[in-house]
Amino acid sequence: MSYLPIDKDINDALAFLGYSDLKKFVEDILPKKYLSGFKLDIPSFQDEYELIKFFSDYSRKNKVYPPENVYVGFGVEPVYIPSIVKHIISRGEFLTSYTPYQSEMSQGILQALFEYQSVMAELLELPVVNSSMYDGASAIGEAILMAERINRKGRVLIPREMFPNYKSVVETYLSGPKIEVVEYTSPSIDEDSFFETIEKELRRGVSALYFEFPDIYGYFYRKVGEVETLVHKYNSIFIIGFDVWSLPIIKPPGALGADIAVGEGQPFGLSQGFGGPLLGIFGVAGDMRLIRNMPGRLIGETKTLDGHRAYTLILQTREQHIRREKATSNICTNEALTAIQSLIYLSYIGKKGLYKLSIEMLRLANRLYSELLKIGGFNRLSQMPFHRRFSLYSEMDLNGFLKEMSSRNYIAGYKYGKDVLILHLNTFHTLESINNFLSDVREVV
Repeated sequence: MSYLPIDKDINDALAFLGYSDLKKFVEDILPKKYLSGFKLDIPSFQDEYELIKFFSDYSRKNKVYPPENVYVGFGVEPVYIPSIVKHIISRGEFLTSYTPYQSEMSQGILQALFEYQSVMAELLELPVVNSSMYDGASAIGEAILMAERINRKGRVLIPREMFPNYKSVVETYLSGPKIEVVEYTSPSIDEDSFFETIEKELRRGVSALYFEFPDIYGYFYRKVGEVETLVHKYNSIFIIGFDVWSLPIIKPPGALGADIAVGEGQPFGLSQGFGGPLLGIFGVAGDMRLIRNMPGRLIGETKTLDGHRAYTLILQTREQHIRREKATSNICTNEALTAIQSLIYLSYIGKKGLYKLSIEMLRLANRLYSELLKIGGFNRLSQMPFHRRFSLYSEMDLNGFLKEMSSRNYIAGYKYGKDVLILHLNTFHTLESINNFLSDVREVV
């Protein structure tokens, strides 16, 4: 077949990669279980009903936790989605749209994405937000690659303490271009070590410093302004990772001097979906170096020759739109549907709703924090303020604690390292669910 590579092309590619034959190459990239006759033991079925019954029986073996009993959040968390959001996003105009290549034919989708950009720009207090990225983790990776394209230092600073799933994605992104990753200790844990490390490395030269606000432990570092000043003193790019639910009540990235802001948008009205699809939020300051190097695309508002309002793609530096070597990213879609769903959700609950939910999570998190300290077995990890995620130090057997709480139908936090428990609240939590949780924790402790 003319569209399949010939043997010479295959051999040349293998030789470039350092392999002598295709079999060894496949063995190195595929897990062993897939090469040793791994088979799914799924029987044949007479009809669709039997097939559905088989999978329904299997699904009952899953342990399902009520959302108000879930105290973890790594970018994907339980969130209540009003029925109106699901109804509107299910309309064919949204559901069947993919990529607006012919912008003059896609005015509705372009307007919706323009409104998404506008809402996110207001929340972030940044002038430019793209539409959009795969998820929060890949948005971090793309932000660092973008900073490297601008500064070309070959080095970047990231926190040692990051969510493992985020960190592995970032390391994968940076492995190809061989960008050196330098880690620093979170300032909420060791402030002196933090400043000593970043100033030394910034002086040596780094393309960017990625800073989480809040950090993995949930804490907001009070002197983030000093960090921003130091980063810009050495002409590096300041990237801030944010929690979307902190935006209504905490200083947003733009007000903190961020050059680039990245975050996961799933908590703004998207289902967990077994891990996807998600929504990466990506915003930049009003510097043309930043804007022109953004991955993904930008939608702009203009006027037709007749003076009517119109929308168009004003920046589309994806490899599907321009010459591959000129592309800023190989991101192949923009999660348009999830971006619009998030927009519908935010439009429905409005500014007051955003503020109310954010404040309620703050109130409940502080109650839970103070009551856990009274129980015993838990100690303060930091004196820094927090919003809806916080961490406690414990000398208990945390594995045993989490296992026992699981038997009572709770995901009671995330064990980080040997002796840290990270707890995270979501929009389902109420005073009643918090009190029930505390009652069970007392018994287990």
